[in-house]
Amino acid sequence: MVISAIVVDVSRLIIYGSTFFSRDFAVLKSQGGIGLVIAGSLAAFLGAFIGSRLLGKITMRFIQIFVGIMLLLLSVALGLGLV
Repeated sequence: MVISAIVVDVSRLIIYGSTFFSRDFAVLKSQGGIGLVIAGSLAAFLGAFIGSRLLGKITMRFIQIFVGIMLLLLSVALGLGLV
């Protein structure tokens, strides 16, 4: 599971990196985009690692409760005009 997440992240980083380099790398560098790319890369790998650790601990009941709560919060936000 983790390997597939890492393969997806690496392939995405290759596509994004080639796009950044082919477009205008100087603009990206001058606007501080390099730090964002590094932070995004680290977050992707950290998320895959943490997700692999938590995956075995999550039950279907937890997912049902979590989705129910999120739907309730979304409906309240929509009712209040926040979203």
